Amino acid sequence: TSATNTYHTHVTINAGIVHGDIYGGGLGDASNAANVYGPVTVNIHGGEAERVFGCNNTNGRPRQNTNHVNMDGGQVGYIYGGGNAAPYTGTPYVDMTGGTVINHVFGGGLGANAKVTGNTSVTVGGSAHVMKNVYGGGNAAEVTGNTNVVIE
Repeated sequence: TSATNTYHTHVTINAGIVHGDIYGGGLGDASNAANVYGPVTVNIHGGEAERVFGCNNTNGRPRQNTNHVNMDGGQVGYIYGGGNAAPYTGTPYVDMTGGTVINHVFGGGLGANAKVTGNTSVTVGGSAHVMKNVYGGGNAAEVTGNTNVVIE
């Protein structure tokens, strides 16, 4: 009988201030991909950050098609379901039930290299506040599938 490893990435912010960005994935560079293996979940329950990304920064990606950014408290500048200049294959989910986004929420990623090959899903409800716009797609980033935005 062979054992099967199951990897999960969980990033949880309960309080405090991050004077930068939060990533569900890793930091790659032009030569090295910072892939993560297994589902990725980013939970924002409180605290503050500039930007939240469900995927990687620069190069690499979650290797499973499960990626969630959940926010029920705190305050951030932007939320991206995808990556920052890093592509993703699958469906990034952004679910807000509380907290405040000062600027925009994107289902996809940031920048031309942050293409999402798949669908995106964004849900904003409960006591969540988005001070500007909600986009199913990315910020200058392509989404090749369907985009789904629900405001409850």
